[in-house]
Amino acid sequence: MSNNVKRVKIINYVRDHYKKMTNTQLAKKLNVPVSFIQEIKAKHGFVSRSPWTEDEIRLLKENYSTNPAVFDLFPDRTKQAVIAKATELGLKREVNIRKYVYDEHVFDTINKRSASLLGITAAKAYIYVRLNRIEYRTDHARRDALQL
Repeated sequence: MSNNVKRVKIINYVRDHYKKMTNTQLAKKLNVPVSFIQEIKAKHGFVSRSPWTEDEIRLLKENYSTNPAVFDLFPDRTKQAVIAKATELGLKREVNIRKYVYDEHVFDTINKRSASLLGITAAKAYIYVRLNRIEYRTDHARRDALQL
């Protein structure tokens, strides 16, 4: 079988199955690279995109920024499609902002833990504090204050 005949058969198979199978599935079935399937689909206009409805756009606008499960609201759309549409609409996700829990008093005392967080020894931290005349509490002072 010549390359042209084989290519035509592959194109016909892709045309008949691209809506039901992923690029990876098509490539495996036809024993060709995924990039070849992508090339055929792009060249021949085989796209399985369906336009966004007004209801879908409204639902996306209402839920994208605050709902962590927004992708579940669109079972017929891939996560990438939802993100692409949201980007096109200029929507941002608040839930992507990481919220860190931190101990704001970790540096109130000079100890091994607070010094190691800075990447230095407790002795060096103590010397730095003394040279720069910074007020601090030691673990002993903190313990004494807690006992009072």
